[in-house]
Amino acid sequence: MAASCVFRTVLSRTLSQFRCSGGFRCHYTSALFVPEAGHRSAFWVTVSRQQDNNTNFHRRSGASLWAAVAFSLFSSTDEPERDEAQKKKDEMILLLKKAKLSMHRGNLQAASSFLHQAVALAHQTHNNQAIIYTYSQMANLAYIQGHLDSAEKLFKAAMSFMLAGGTPEDDNAVIEMSLKLATIYAEQNK
Repeated sequence: MAASCVFRTVLSRTLSQFRCSGGFRCHYTSALFVPEAGHRSAFWVTVSRQQDNNTNFHRRSGASLWAAVAFSLFSSTDEPERDEAQKKKDEMILLLKKAKLSMHRGNLQAASSFLHQAVALAHQTHNNQAIIYTYSQMANLAYIQGHLDSAEKLFKAAMSFMLAGGTPEDDNAVIEMSLKLATIYAEQNK
């Protein structure tokens, strides 16, 4: 990928120089070729000393261009192929974002659907962080909808995954879920 970036940079510099050679005279400034204002040159004008220095630059950039081409042969110029696990992870993140947006907009049914899809992907990929986050979001959604029994079960499931993963009992997330469970128990008179 780094070779692709080098190749694109060298190629754009070289092409910019070729575009400028028949019209405005160009000079190199950081990463851009900028035409000098008020200087027009034709291709039949004799080469001055400053243009001679530009010719040396062309030779160096030409060598860089060939080096970049050689590096690009060993790496794909297209975006590298992602493996299946990365695709599932990206899809899961997108589903979680859609669920969060749906909850924010008040479309709780769609949010529930997105969360169920996300938790299925999280279980397929064995991503415990995603499982915990999705269960806690599902529990919050169930609590908002008034499904206290479902919210209780989901909070307990999220806490069990957290504690099994080595999260200490005095962690803020565990305490927050415990307080939510206490609120649920208070509303149910348990």
